[in-house]
Amino acid sequence: MEIFNGWYRESLARKNMVWHRVHRVDSVLTERQSVWSTMATALCGKRIPAKKCDFDINPDHMCFRCEKYSNTSISKTFAPISSTPTLTKIAAVKELRRLSKPRIYYVWIHDCYGIKIKAIWDSYIDISVYSESVTITQRRKNKVFTLTQVQEDLGRFKSAVNCLCDASKKLAIKEKRKNKLKGSLTEYEEQRYFEKLLTETEG
Repeated sequence: MEIFNGWYRESLARKNMVWHRVHRVDSVLTERQSVWSTMATALCGKRIPAKKCDFDINPDHMCFRCEKYSNTSISKTFAPISSTPTLTKIAAVKELRRLSKPRIYYVWIHDCYGIKIKAIWDSYIDISVYSESVTITQRRKNKVFTLTQVQEDLGRFKSAVNCLCDASKKLAIKEKRKNKLKGSLTEYEEQRYFEKLLTETEG
């Protein structure tokens, strides 16, 4: 488990679901009373399983209660890194649509000067990063990041891309077996299935 001082919500959540700030993580027994599970408690009191989460430094739809108390001392914020989840095709398309959106960061350098960093997932597992000089206005100051924060978020972005590519490969194999085709998955079949998912994000 890695430490992450930011916001999170359950993985593949609906677009209108809010992001929460976590302040405590506990291990509890599951309903079967034989398997330990990790649960997270948000500042608002909400309890959420601490697995398969989406993470963000400055999300656009925060829980208003978590936001209200987010300036308090938080000693155990986190970002659990779990194994790649088994996604359905619908969930994979939804995640692909989310990851296809560019990520933009503003980093303050000096006085009113800074840089704009734009990260784009532009081909299978490759992420391109572009930067340009910008003026940091008073209005934008609350959305300025440090280089460390940008590096951490780009790391999570890259990890999410890799997880989705792995999930796409598993779904492609599953479809191949469903069509009663034998043999291992070829690079062409893998790419063709991924392109099929891309096409569905446009619908």
